[in-house]
Amino acid sequence: MVLNGTEIRERIAFSKLVELPGTSYTRSSRYHDCAIQPASYDLRLSSVFRRIKSMRWLNTDKQYVELDDEVEYAEIISDEIVIQPGEFLLGASEEVLHIPDELGVLLSPRSSFGRAGLSMSFSTWINPGYEGRIAIEVFNAGPNPVKLRSGIRVLQAVFMRLTDKAEISYFGKYQYETENMGSRLKEDFPWKGQKDDRTNM
Repeated sequence: MVLNGTEIRERIAFSKLVELPGTSYTRSSRYHDCAIQPASYDLRLSSVFRRIKSMRWLNTDKQYVELDDEVEYAEIISDEIVIQPGEFLLGASEEVLHIPDELGVLLSPRSSFGRAGLSMSFSTWINPGYEGRIAIEVFNAGPNPVKLRSGIRVLQAVFMRLTDKAEISYFGKYQYETENMGSRLKEDFPWKGQKDDRTNM
């Protein structure tokens, strides 16, 4: 069952379903009231961005990166940022979500960005128990530079009630993501440099 706008507003008023960090916990400061739609909530872009550092600026003789290498980023804090054609940026939602055990969240991008040549990637399903921001990967597939501004609506969050509370809450590596953390894919390769005995698992 999908929560309607009225129930989303009520849950925000009496719990931290959607939180704007840095504000006091009052009904008016927990969320953007205008972001509540008939059956969804519009998440906005924060002012913290990360660019992946090019290999030519890193102290390495390698000709490529491995998926289990540490990814290095340059952090930019700005209300405006220009993304060049063919460029990738890592952003995040302005809001922090606190998903209870009886809810999950389905995310979808606003189609207007795709029509402007911007491709946005993110986790389309947020499991019960997740707490943190939503990481947003932005790629400019168009021919022109595009200026992004913090506070713009980027994602639509649909809150879905489960048939029963989840027995196990989310406990992945991106739990409590308070900013747009970089890739932690390296943690998926604990066997690097060791004998690979995954066949016995």
